[in-house]
Amino acid sequence: MSQSNKQNLNILFLNHNSGGAATFRRCYFLGEELVKRSHSVTILTTSKNRKFRNIIKEERDLKVVEFPSLLPGRLRNGVCPWDGLKRLIYLCGKKYDVVHAFDSRPTVLLPAIWCKYFKKIPLVMDWADWWGRGGTISERSSKLYNMTFGHIETFLEERSRGMADQSTVISTLLGERLEKLGYNKENITLLLQGSDIKNIQPQDMFLCRKQIAMDDKHFIVGHLGTLFNQDADLFFESVSKAGKTIKNIKIFLIGRHKLDMGKYRKFQDIIIESGEVKDEMLSEYLGACNILTIPFKASLANHGRWPSKLNDYMSAGRPVISTRVGDIERIFREKGIGLLSEDDPDSFSQAIVKLSLDSEICGEFGLKIRRFAENEISWEKMTDIVENVYNK
Repeated sequence: MSQSNKQNLNILFLNHNSGGAATFRRCYFLGEELVKRSHSVTILTTSKNRKFRNIIKEERDLKVVEFPSLLPGRLRNGVCPWDGLKRLIYLCGKKYDVVHAFDSRPTVLLPAIWCKYFKKIPLVMDWADWWGRGGTISERSSKLYNMTFGHIETFLEERSRGMADQSTVISTLLGERLEKLGYNKENITLLLQGSDIKNIQPQDMFLCRKQIAMDDKHFIVGHLGTLFNQDADLFFESVSKAGKTIKNIKIFLIGRHKLDMGKYRKFQDIIIESGEVKDEMLSEYLGACNILTIPFKASLANHGRWPSKLNDYMSAGRPVISTRVGDIERIFREKGIGLLSEDDPDSFSQAIVKLSLDSEICGEFGLKIRRFAENEISWEKMTDIVENVYNK
């Protein structure tokens, strides 16, 4: 990637998520750090609701261009031909030193191919989710989608990787999958999700509860964001079992969990839902919890990804329990920053009870995990890795 050996780079990020969600945050935080280092960054993404016109938002040398999409619902993100065409039109006459494509949906791949083969710009591809072949698509999508478009998604996910000059992966397992597809190991770089240590800070638990009107007597077991059904089953059963030992135990679902709560009526007495949480209040909601959790079943999708919620937990400096999945198991074991559990209700409930009985180890885990976020997995540290990739 000799073209990128310049002091100041003009970088293009390609993303398919609408509404500033999911992988867009990965792009945005990396972009913020890169512009601090005198690079220019443009992020192409999808508008949450526009159908015809682009929206351009600029802050210093970070530019976000949101493109319209004509398709409804989940199809809006990544597959709309109108979105892809508008991106190509936008790129006409523009020059970049390096292109970083985040994932492999059509609206990302189309401009990536254009820039790589027609404009001769070095291409980096990021892989942040095990999607096909038994991965996330099998857990989030319908059987009809799996049998039709799912095969196309898998084809694009795998076949597109070979055109990248360099690759970043969010998990060790995805790096291994990339190698098995014939990609050169020397060109693969592990790039975990970064932690927002500036906007999410450790807080006093009781002050947080006062701010969000939560009872001080509860023992709060928190979870942030989306839950797959199988993970929710594990989580709710575990907390219910722990409740036989811990008085006033509650599950706190923070943000949008996307569950059909009608399926979990038997747990309704122990569940508290926050609803939508503004970014500026996230520290308080996380800080109100006694412990935070990654209750993942040991599925292929969970082994192959890195949950961004964990970075928020780390920034908040709260004790964390996680099942033994992916890179989390290795990091927790090597760094001693959290408590590991098997992916069954008996083991997970025992882990909850263990932390409930030991405030000293909870405090130690909280300090260690915050320190890890600051020193090893902040967005600044992740940007160091990205710059090294661009300069190879």
